[in-house]
Amino acid sequence: MERASAHTFPYQILTPASQLAAGEATYAQIPGAAGSFGVLPGHAPLVALLAQAQPLVMTLADGTQQTFTIHGGVAEVTPQGLTILAEAATQA
Repeated sequence: MERASAHTFPYQILTPASQLAAGEATYAQIPGAAGSFGVLPGHAPLVALLAQAQPLVMTLADGTQQTFTIHGGVAEVTPQGLTILAEAATQA
């Protein structure tokens, strides 16, 4: 994942079966197991467990939103972007 702009960050949502989504986002609202949290460009690195059957909302670079239902897994934020490794996920 390569950074396209200082105002966006690359993301990908992966399940054991496939890559569900990937692209550039300006914001992500993530359903952490310890509570929901947001990710903006330049967010500090972290790894967090994901909640079961909760919505993940991505605000894309074009301003639209995509919502996914996440069923557990891990979110990883690095300087290279956001990776969601979900046990299962569907686009809402």
